[in-house]
Amino acid sequence: MIGARAISDKFSFAWLKQVQQRCKLYDYERHRWLDFSGRASSRITLAAALDSGRPVWVTRAAPA
Repeated sequence: MIGARAISDKFSFAWLKQVQQRCKLYDYERHRWLDFSGRASSRITLAAALDSGRPVWVTRAAPA
């Protein structure tokens, strides 16, 4: 589905903790992550941006 655009990270418990702190709940109507207070904690997701034709911001480069 994403193919060459996919980014993979080596698993570690520190990485898992970071993911769990940042990504809480997903808003399927607005295509973004929310914290447990309902505040947006991310921009719209890549898939939603690509589907809508909106500009896509990349915050980190894929490993070579």
